[in-house]
Parts: sequence; structure tokens; C-alpha cells
Amino acid sequence: MEDRLFIRLTGSGAASWLRVERSAPPHDVQHGPLHEAATQAAGHRVIVFVSAQDVLLTHATVPAQSRKQAQQAIPYALEEQLASDVETLHFAAGNRGATGDYPTAVATRACMEAWLAQLEQAAIQPDMLANELHALPWQPGQWTLLYAPSGALLRSGAQSGFALDAENLNNLLALALSEAGEQKPSLVRVVNYSDHALNLQGLAETWGFELTEQTRHDDPLVLLAHNFDEAQAVNLLQGAYIRSWQFGTLWRPWRLSATLLGFWLLFQISSMVFDTLLLTRQNHALKAEIEQVYRGAFPETRKIVNPRQQMQSGLDELLRQGHGAAFLNLL
Repeated sequence: MEDRLFIRLTGSGAASWLRVERSAPPHDVQHGPLHEAATQAAGHRVIVFVSAQDVLLTHATVPAQSRKQAQQAIPYALEEQLASDVETLHFAAGNRGATGDYPTAVATRACMEAWLAQLEQAAIQPDMLANELHALPWQPGQWTLLYAPSGALLRSGAQSGFALDAENLNNLLALALSEAGEQKPSLVRVVNYSDHALNLQGLAETWGFELTEQTRHDDPLVLLAHNFDEAQAVNLLQGAYIRSWQFGTLWRPWRLSATLLGFWLLFQISSMVFDTLLLTRQNHALKAEIEQVYRGAFPETRKIVNPRQQMQSGLDELLRQGHGAAFLNLL
């Protein structure tokens, strides 16, 4: 298992993060501005958890076809189930299930852009952007309820669950049990991060499930990091978002180098142009000097085409006529 950095976005540019490494004991959860987590990311696989309130987990059934075609068809397969226009939503598909449907995570494009803007501003390149529900422990026939005074999370299946209002927990949980029908759990595991016990025994008796409760005083991110299974999670970084994000994050470290390379190339080209102009001027000056020397040696010549060749022809002619000594005197 590779070293991983888990980040949980908590809003307003703040976050909590936890490093999990193979060769080191567990680190403590840290809290603070998101840019402080960037110092921990080097050499780690970065997994970012986003709020379950902003991500809908559902399933889409589309005809058997390639994954690319399925991703294009999923928005229209779910259109009637969603209140918002599909053009304003982002759909991320998981691995196709045994029944032929695709687990799908749905978030607004506004949320996606806001999350990625925060991460980019903090110089963090995530490998995964996942619903925090996928990090709750789960087994078939069981539900897991994480309760904290700020809110609750319920994972009701491998690819299902939602956030609950802590003040209306009992009513919302009863509604979820009613909608589950024959799929209602035999066991509900409660992980309680508050100082008071939850009154859920009445629901357990009414709906006929076993209830277990564990009280914890550490940070919920410890539980999420320990139970996160990438194989079951749906990575929101898909489609246009993974392309634009990867380009931006891959380009950022090379931006300064590319700028310096551009200046170096510009300098080299300018130097080559200057040298070419200088050599051209010197060439013209040398040609003029050669012609001047040639006219001094052969003043009767009217037209000069190739001074060197014409000079050699003139020398040969003088030697044939026996005027070599006269020519030497002329030189």
C-alpha cells in the first residue's frame, strides 16, 4: 500500500488532513487552512473527501456498451430523477455492477469548480475526489450511522447513503428504513462522536434490527481513512474535470522553467539574427575590397562577375605570355 494523504474539506478554505504511511506509526489529524496540507502531499497519494450533502449517490441503468458511451448516456438515464437541469450537473460513474447498472455520483458543476479552485489555490493535486460516505465502514445487510453534533452520515449500501440532519435524526432514519422495504438492515452500527447516547432503541424494536453503538472521541477522519476502499468509491475526477485539472496541475510546476526556456530561445534567435546581419555586412565589405584589388590589378576589366576566377584566369594568361615578372612587380 502506498503512502496516502487524506484531506476532508470542511468549508471556507479550511480542512482536516491525515497522513497514513507504510513505514511510520499513525499521524495525528491536523486542522487548518487548506494550503497547510499541501506541505504534507509530497510523495503521497492524495485523496480528498467532500461533503455528502453535496454529492448524490445513485445507480444508472444504460444499455450494454462501452464505458465512454455509458458515461454519455448516464445523465439522460437519470434526468427524470433529478430536480436540476442535467447541464448544470456533473456525473461520475463507477465500475459496472453485476446487474449491469453503473454506480453514479452526481454533484453540481458549481461545487466541482469550487472544490477544484480551492485545491488549485492551495497547490494540491488530488488523485481522488470522493464522497465521504464511501469511507464509512459497511457490510452487506448492515447500515453504518456516523453521528456528530454538526450532522450525521448514513451508509446504507456499497454505493448508497446520504447525509442526515442531526436534529431530525430519528424521523429521517425511520423514513430511510421505510423506503428500504425488504432491503432494510439486520444491523445498524452507530459511531457516536458526541457526549450523549442516541435514543434509537425504539426504532430498532419497531423495524426489527439489531443496534450497536460505539462512542469515539478521536477525529472522524481517522475512521474515514481507516475504512476507505478505493475499489468501491466513485472518483469525481472524471470527464472534463480530470482533463482540465491534470493539465493545470501538471503544467504548474513547469511554468517557471518554460518561461525561462522561452527567454533563452528568444535570446538565441536574436543572437543568430544579429550575427547573420553582421556577417552579411562583412561579406559585402570583403566583396567590395576584392573588386577594388582586382580592378587595381586589371584596370581594363569592365565587368566583374567572379573576381577570384577572373583573377586566376588573368594570372594564367600573363604567365603564358611571359609577363610573370611584370605581374610580380605589379603585385
